[in-house]
Amino acid sequence: GGPVDIAAFHSFVFSTDTIVISFVGTRAVVLTNWPQDEVVETISYLSDVLTSWAGLEQRIQVRQEPRRTIKYVIWPQSSASAQKLENQVQAWRANTWSLPLYQEAERLAVAPSDGDTTVSVDTSNMTLAVGDSVCIWWSETATQTLPVESLTASSITVTKPLSPPSSHAGPVYAIPVQLARFASAPTKERQPAVEDKYTLEFRLLEDRDLDAGLSLPQYLDLDVFVYPSRFLQSSTQPVTFTRVISELDYSTGKVFFSSPSDFTAQQIQVDIVALDRAAAFTARQFVARCYGRRVPFWYPNYDASMTATQTIGSSDTTIRVEDCGFSILSGHPTRSHLFVETTSGAQFFRQVTSITRGEAGIEVLTLSDTLGVDVSKAQIKTLCFLNLVRLDQDDTELTWITAPSLKTSLMVQEVAQ
Repeated sequence: GGPVDIAAFHSFVFSTDTIVISFVGTRAVVLTNWPQDEVVETISYLSDVLTSWAGLEQRIQVRQEPRRTIKYVIWPQSSASAQKLENQVQAWRANTWSLPLYQEAERLAVAPSDGDTTVSVDTSNMTLAVGDSVCIWWSETATQTLPVESLTASSITVTKPLSPPSSHAGPVYAIPVQLARFASAPTKERQPAVEDKYTLEFRLLEDRDLDAGLSLPQYLDLDVFVYPSRFLQSSTQPVTFTRVISELDYSTGKVFFSSPSDFTAQQIQVDIVALDRAAAFTARQFVARCYGRRVPFWYPNYDASMTATQTIGSSDTTIRVEDCGFSILSGHPTRSHLFVETTSGAQFFRQVTSITRGEAGIEVLTLSDTLGVDVSKAQIKTLCFLNLVRLDQDDTELTWITAPSLKTSLMVQEVAQ
């Protein structure tokens, strides 16, 4: 235990003299090898879900903050680097590491000069607080890991002066550092014509809130997860329809079926690809905000989209759409809430009180309230139903890559209202 940065004095008091010894330095063992392959971060919550026969749920959060594991794949760039890494892995197998979170690395706006204690860098997406450590990275053989004295949205101040290598001309990075231990046994693979390949999986020792500051559209006091333009949705989105069915089979005669509820839930696999770093951190914040399976949210059911047949007036409480048989499910939870998005980005969320057949080829949706503005057919980007869903997983694996920035797959479960 104790701080990573050491600056202390020890006094030996004798009858005739006092000897003072100064202890200055750092005891951080830092993984300075930048991972070459994909970085895999796993966010793990713990929840319990109790489901009634009618499909209603009681969701219980067991773990307050998520556990995080980080998996790095490293190809040392020289024999000396490979040997140093092997020695570190063997010597520090059961000890605590100071682990740079390379997926959160940010390039410094200006390279630091000798003696600087403050660097200019965007800290908005860093897991970093005063008292944590930050790694200033010039190369894997030239780094400084120091405690953070203060930080703002655009700068970090460390406790000791920086000493840049004199000959360095490339980019310089600031990387948040967290204490970690190996989550599983590290492995090494021999590869022809290259140095060894190391796979190192770490478990961060401190669990922290990751969703602070995330702003999402709200409807009925819950988040709405709408794909911004910086996200791409998988072109194939597998959906499984589930329903509670009770079956009584004596094996010799008629089989009896009963359904305690008329609720048919959808389980949807949602693949997310973030196109830039801002989108990547928004996706991670959203996953953390769900607290595993506990917190429900609204999700536009893009598969249940409609085509308006005329302009939606500002005072209209009805919308006329092409007949697709939606009236069969009038009053059903999956057809009770509507999402309208315009080409200019305006979004509207309304309750659907009924769906009825109109004249030939037309269905009429009655809304709880007007949109308040005129929306022509040409202005409608999305017109579909909203489903109340939750994640159907406590563990979410995020794969950080160079371009695009992040990809992940979420299993989403529709819940009864």
